Parts: sequence; C-alpha cells; structure tokens
Amino acid sequence: MKNINILLSALVSCSVFTAVYADDHGCQRQISMQIQEEGWVSSQTAQVSVAIQAASNKEDVSALMDTMTNKLKHLVKQPISWRLVDLSTQKNDAGLFAVSARMTARLTHPELAQLQGSIESLNKAGEQYKIAEIDYQPTLAEISAENTKLRQQIYHAVLEQQEKINLTFTQEKYQLQSLNLDTPYVVGGRPNTMMYATANGGRQAQEDNAMPFSQHLVLTANVTFSSLNPDCKKLDDK
Repeated sequence: MKNINILLSALVSCSVFTAVYADDHGCQRQISMQIQEEGWVSSQTAQVSVAIQAASNKEDVSALMDTMTNKLKHLVKQPISWRLVDLSTQKNDAGLFAVSARMTARLTHPELAQLQGSIESLNKAGEQYKIAEIDYQPTLAEISAENTKLRQQIYHAVLEQQEKINLTFTQEKYQLQSLNLDTPYVVGGRPNTMMYATANGGRQAQEDNAMPFSQHLVLTANVTFSSLNPDCKKLDDK
C-alpha cells in the first residue's frame, strides 16, 4: 500500500478537519479525514439536594418524612416534586430516633433562588434543613438534543466534502465508504468542584450562575471516501 499525504485545502470549509490523507490500494483509492462539529448545550435548571436532620419519638418515620417533603414542596411558588434519595434512622441516648435524609429535585434558576432565600425558615428545634449540593450540569436530554444537532451538521459536512472531492478529482467518482462517529466530548468547562455548591456557598453560587451553565461539546467523525482507480478500468477493458 502506498500512502500519499496530500493537502486538500480546497476541501476545507466551515467544519474542522484533521488527518486528511489519501491511500492507493491498487485498484481502489481512498481519501480519509476527520470532521469535527462543535456546539454549546445550556441548562436553565440545576439538580438540587437538600439535607434534613430531624428527631422523632416513633421508629416509623414515614409520617415525619411526608410532612418534611410537603414543606419543601411548597417552599417555592410552583410546587416541586422532591425525591427521597437517602434515609437513615438511629436511636439516640434520649430515646428519640435521629433521622437523616436527603431529598433532590430539578429546579429552575428562579426556583433555586427562592429556595436559597427561604429554606432557613423551615428550621426549628428538632428539624433542620440545608442545601447540600447544587449541580448546574445540563440534563442528559439537553445533551442528547445537542448531539443530534451536531450529527446532522456532520452529515451535511460529509456530503459537502464528497461533492468537493469529486470536483477536484474529476476523473474519479468518490463515494462514501465509511463514517464512524466518536463519542462526543466536553471541551473545557468548569472543574467538577465548581459545579457544586454547599450550603455555605449557596448564595455565591446563585450570583455566579445568573447565566445558564453551558458545556462545549465536540463531535468527531472519521470518514473515508473511496473510488475505483481509472487505470484499473482501462486494464480491464483490454
């Protein structure tokens, strides 16, 4: 196999291209390249976890949890659906059952601001609430929607490159042989430690995230076009 490195500057337009080369496989010629498309996925919401510490004189704490969940649900203007993700109880020296729970919900930024401004009003003797974690990363659905958009851009770019290749090499007819999409990856973005805010940093996190949190996604396609060597066709004709 003879590997011929070529500069195809005429083929490069708006998309990002790397590793463009041509291979001569005897009667088959190939042009391979990488095509990259990039985009931003933004989220208008945050995944919020609330830690709850309470005391109960009953081992069955279901009624207590219903009460605490209802308090959180109506703490903002729009009722929020909270999910219990962690619960533990332990009997203390006073004969009471110490309850430790964690609730989580997806909130819009205005709802989060309401929660941060009013959660302390729920605190009383034997019942304490605090924001334990705030995750501003986009949801899987938001990321998936952006990935779909990037794939469509890749497909259009592939068709454009096929057309330009055939305009450049007019004696041959190149067709798409293979197209492999890599897993989209995130470029830059905020370090993981900055995606979360503890109760102590809650108000600062609210100020820092007045704008939607965004992730920069890059999708890479490995593309190969192939054509029959016209010299081989001439030999076959003979």
